[in-house]
Amino acid sequence: MAGKRIRMSDCILIGIDSSTSNTGYSVYRNAILEKYGVICTTDISDKDIKFETMCKKIIELLDTYSPAILVAELTTPTRNAVTQRQLTLILGVIYGWCVSHDCECVFYRAFQWRHLVAEGNDIPRKREELKQWAIDLIKNKYNTILQDDVAEAILIGQARINECDRLLGKEQNGNN
Repeated sequence: MAGKRIRMSDCILIGIDSSTSNTGYSVYRNAILEKYGVICTTDISDKDIKFETMCKKIIELLDTYSPAILVAELTTPTRNAVTQRQLTLILGVIYGWCVSHDCECVFYRAFQWRHLVAEGNDIPRKREELKQWAIDLIKNKYNTILQDDVAEAILIGQARINECDRLLGKEQNGNN
């Protein structure tokens, strides 16, 4: 969603790594990581209730923090059509919240956000290696070990901060 440009020093940004069972999230205030966690629905067996609960909890998170910027990963086609539809609907819930709250909404493909946070490191290709890569980046940066959903949510938020910093640097260099 294009539109107004928001300075990272003036806002709350939320990064989301959505899932039907464990949605990781990160909350940045003024481009500084403030909070992170996971919305978990693994204890709910009914798939319809599980999906509805996940959507409601994401909305509750967004209502709690009222972010100016929300960043999430676009879904990548999976072999399971039902899961793919649910993940796409979750992104629709996120997008709808952003539109109704005048929040900048940014969706990255997985390779985009990884490239923005890689800082010269090689990016693995296999799913399990990618998850470990995210965990290791967070361990090195924050000296903490987190599950992959949360680590990726932190990195998704950081990707937007890095991109805006680069854009701001280009603007400032262009004005000199």
